[in-house]
Amino acid sequence: MANASNTNHSRIYKHNPLPVPTKATFAAVVLLCGAIGFIGNTLVLVFERKKRKAADTPSKRRAFERSLTLYLLKSLALTDLLCSLMGPPLYLNMLYENHTENWHCVVNSILIFCFPIITILNLVVISLDRYMAVFHPFRTFTRAFAKKLVMAAWIVGAILAVVLALPVKNMYTELDESVYTFLCIGSSKEVWEKVVIGVITILVYLVPNAIMFYAAVTVSRFLRKRSREIQDSANIHSNNSQGRRFKHTKMFINVIFAFCIPYSFFFVYNLVKRFAGLELSYELDFTIRMSGGVLATSNSCINPIIYLFSYKDFRRELRNIICPWQVVNDESRQRQDLYMAGRSEGRKRAGPNLPNILEQESNTIETRP
Repeated sequence: MANASNTNHSRIYKHNPLPVPTKATFAAVVLLCGAIGFIGNTLVLVFERKKRKAADTPSKRRAFERSLTLYLLKSLALTDLLCSLMGPPLYLNMLYENHTENWHCVVNSILIFCFPIITILNLVVISLDRYMAVFHPFRTFTRAFAKKLVMAAWIVGAILAVVLALPVKNMYTELDESVYTFLCIGSSKEVWEKVVIGVITILVYLVPNAIMFYAAVTVSRFLRKRSREIQDSANIHSNNSQGRRFKHTKMFINVIFAFCIPYSFFFVYNLVKRFAGLELSYELDFTIRMSGGVLATSNSCINPIIYLFSYKDFRRELRNIICPWQVVNDESRQRQDLYMAGRSEGRKRAGPNLPNILEQESNTIETRP
């Protein structure tokens, strides 16, 4: 590698000389993930808005304000929605557009890094909230404190994205003896560039991953242990009251694992390549880095699928949006179930000596001339 000023003009320039099938595959996957993420996270935000509007009484409003689930879900869905909107055009820009200046690479990198980093910090807030709710319920986050943490996640994430993109430059790359290209990659020639990459790696990857993995693993082990204890316990009412504290925790743990695994692949490869001096061909290196980036940002389309299978209220609301004609039938069925439950409870309170009204009506009809 060398700077653009050292370009050997006897070579032929090719912009991103990847095979056409590889480019087409990446483009199709990116566009598909973007479409699924946009639709899914839009539905999540619509669901949150409807739940907020449904809290139309003081008691419902207090219950809505006490629960952090929908607030954290809204912040995460918003970052995922922006990832779904910004990701596809930026990745397609990397595949097909020609960057000629360093600032092109910096701006493109800021937009690529920004929302995934904000997602990471949002997941750190969710990890801490779930950990405190499970192991320290009397010191769990208040809604006001959670709002401050989420706002800090957005601000700090944007700042870290800008700092991380500063060392990115449009680097001259020799592919073989006759072909060269330019590639937007992080430079580590200057001392300050090495410091920035090292510090940001710690702040954006090592520390958040350690927090998320520790919280997710310990909470998962606790929930499995609790599930076994519930199966052996006869105190159903106590289990139900405790269960409210752990509501939706498993869903958030699945979201954390779904993000950490592909995100780790992206960062581990970049760390190994940078510090171990790994030398790969241009095509293989670009394919691995692009695959890691797409995997990390594809989490924006995976999260709504996790909500669909883990969040009963979201699943019901989604069914109502897709099949609105079933809402009336469900409401009628619920009224009928409540009516039958009330009659059953009335019979129990009346005692066994009270004759059955239905049997009396049936006998009356049969004895009519």
